[in-house]
Amino acid sequence: MKKFLSLVLSLFMIAVVFTGCGKSNGSASDSVTTADGSSAPEDDTESAVPDGSNAVSVSDEDITSAVTEEETKSEEKPVPSPDEYFKFTLLDDGTYEIEATDRSKKPDNNIVIPDEHDGKPVTSIDEYAFTGCGRLTGVIIPDSVTSIGNSAFSGCKRLINITTGNGVTLIGERAFENCSGLTSVTIGNGVTTIGKCAFYGCSSLTSINIPDGVTKIGEKAFSGCSGLTSVTIGNGVTTIGEWAFFGCSGLTSVTIPNSVTKIESDAFSGCSSLASVTIPDSVMEIGQRAFSGCSSLTSIKVDANNKYFTSFEGILFNKDKTEYIACPGTKSGEYTIPGSVTSIGDYAFSGCSGLTSVTIPGSVTKISDHAFEYCSGLTSVTIPDSVKSIYTNAFLYCSSLTSVTIPDSVTLIGWGAFSGCSGLTSVTIPDSVTSIGWCAFSGCENLTNIAYKGTRSQWNSISKDEDWDSDTGDYTVHCTDGDIAK
Repeated sequence: MKKFLSLVLSLFMIAVVFTGCGKSNGSASDSVTTADGSSAPEDDTESAVPDGSNAVSVSDEDITSAVTEEETKSEEKPVPSPDEYFKFTLLDDGTYEIEATDRSKKPDNNIVIPDEHDGKPVTSIDEYAFTGCGRLTGVIIPDSVTSIGNSAFSGCKRLINITTGNGVTLIGERAFENCSGLTSVTIGNGVTTIGKCAFYGCSSLTSINIPDGVTKIGEKAFSGCSGLTSVTIGNGVTTIGEWAFFGCSGLTSVTIPNSVTKIESDAFSGCSSLASVTIPDSVMEIGQRAFSGCSSLTSIKVDANNKYFTSFEGILFNKDKTEYIACPGTKSGEYTIPGSVTSIGDYAFSGCSGLTSVTIPGSVTKISDHAFEYCSGLTSVTIPDSVKSIYTNAFLYCSSLTSVTIPDSVTLIGWGAFSGCSGLTSVTIPDSVTSIGWCAFSGCENLTNIAYKGTRSQWNSISKDEDWDSDTGDYTVHCTDGDIAK
C-alpha cells in the first residue's frame, strides 16, 4: 500500500508542477481526491508538497496505470544467477548450452538459469552440467531451455526443489538421479519425455504431477523414490516404462489414465504399500511382474470395456480367462485356480507369502517361469496330470513346501524349479521325466527322499544339468528295482 501511495503522490507532485507550483496564495490540501470524490489514506511520511498548491484530482486511468506498474513489479521473473557461475557454449543453431564453471564451489544455494547470454537464448543444459554440485539447493529453469541433458543434476544431494519452464520438452536420462534431498519438482507443461532413471533414487520426493504432454515415462524414471506417496499421470501418457516406479514403497494409490496402452515389465514392482489399481480400457499390454512384490495389493481391477484383460475376484486374467496373469499380494489361505485357466503366467503368484495351499485344475498344461516363487507360506500344491512342463524357478524359495508329487504327464523340470525349498523333505518324480534342469533342487537342504517311478537305469538316463542337486540333504532315490544314494 505504501508503494501504491508513493506512486500516487508522485503523480500528485507532477500535477502540482504543471498546475500551480508557482502560486503563493491559499493553503495546501490535506488529502488526495480521486475521481469519485473519495479521499485516499494519508501517507505517514512528511509531505513534500509546497504551501499554496491546489488539490489535484487523479483520474481512474492514472490509478490503473499505477496499480499495473505495481503488479508488474510483483510478477517480475526471478533474477538470473551471475554469469560467473556458468560456462556458455555456442551451438550451431546460434543458441547457448550451459553448465557449471566449478562444481566444487559454484553454484551454491538456489540458482536461476539465465534465459539468454550475449543477446542469444540459452536453450540447453549440458550433460553432467551440474553433476555433484554439493551446495546446490534449488533450481529455476526458464522457458527458453528446451532440454535438460543426461545426468545434468545427478548426485546433487542437497537439491530440494526444481522448477522447469514450459519450454522444456526433454528431461534426459539420469537428469536428477540420486538427488536424495529433492522434495519438490514442478515439471513444465512442455515436457514430452521423461528419460531413463530421470529421478531414480530421489527418496525424499513425496509427490509428482506428470503433465499431459508427456507420452512415455522412461525406464526406472522414478525407481527407488521410496518417499513417493502420490502420483498424477497425465492424460497424454501412452507407455509406463520398465521399472518406472519400482520400489516406490510409500505409494498407496495410482490412477492410470485412459491414454495408457502399455504397462511394461516391473512398472510398479515392489510398491509394497499399493493397495489397489485399476487397469483402464485402453491398456493392450501388461509386462511381466508389473505388480510383483506389491504386498499390500488387495485387488487388480479392470475396466469392463477392456478388450484384452479382465478381473475376477480381484485377480488379473486375459480376456477369456485362459491365462492367469497376476494375483494380488495379499491373497492368503487356500486357493483353487478357475477351471477355465490353461496357463499360469510368469510370476503369476510371485511373492504371495500368505498362500498356504493351491489347487491347479486339470485344464492347465504349463506352470510358467517364476509362477509361485517366494510363496514362503505355501505348504501344499496339487499339480494335475495335464501339466507337461514345470519351468524355470516355478517354486523358487517356497520354503514351507514339505512334499511335492510331480504327475506322470511331466517331461521337464526346469532350471531352479524347486531351488531354495528348504522345507522340502520328499519328492515324487515319474518315469516320464526326461530332463532335470540346472539347480532344479539346489538348496533343498532337508531333502532325504526321492521316490522315482522307474528303474535305476531309467533314473541314470535322465538328462541332469550341473548342480541340479547342489546343497541338498543326503537323499536316497528309491527306484522300482532298488535304491540309489546321493
